[in-house]
Amino acid sequence: LPEDHLLLEFVRYEPVNFRPKSMDDLELPARYGCFVVDAGSVIAVDLGAADAIDRTVESYHRLLSDQVDRNEVSVLSEKELASLGRELYRLVLEPIEQKTDLARYRRPIVAGDGRLQLIPFEAFVEPSETTDTIRYLAEALSVSYVNSGKECVGWPNGPDNGLGEAVVVGDPDFDLVPEAVL
Repeated sequence: LPEDHLLLEFVRYEPVNFRPKSMDDLELPARYGCFVVDAGSVIAVDLGAADAIDRTVESYHRLLSDQVDRNEVSVLSEKELASLGRELYRLVLEPIEQKTDLARYRRPIVAGDGRLQLIPFEAFVEPSETTDTIRYLAEALSVSYVNSGKECVGWPNGPDNGLGEAVVVGDPDFDLVPEAVL
């Protein structure tokens, strides 16, 4: 990986207790972990119980969907979303920051797992002194996404290999007749 890139490979897993006192103690609650890979090292970080992260992602999605359904975004709802974005930052990125200097990398590459595949990391809100200050991660970083860290193998210069701009098409009108376009 190039020097300013960092791969964050998230894993949702169910640990096993290999010394259970009974069969009920064999399975433990699901957890999230992250393999943090840069140009020269790999660090494994335990993010904690999956339930807390999954609930926060689901709450974020529910609130955002409600706004879209009502076709309304208010200052209050943005603050509520920012609060959930701040909580996601605390649950997901702060444990990683304790092990590595995230601020050094401007181009993180995220390989999500579980519910973390469903939320853009750009929606995370950086911690601040006051809740009035909202600074989304998108303002500080340029995040790329891959399905798996294996996709990074063979990138000579990272995800920006000179292929040009992406074309993104959304909400196509499949019933549109060609005459209406011309």
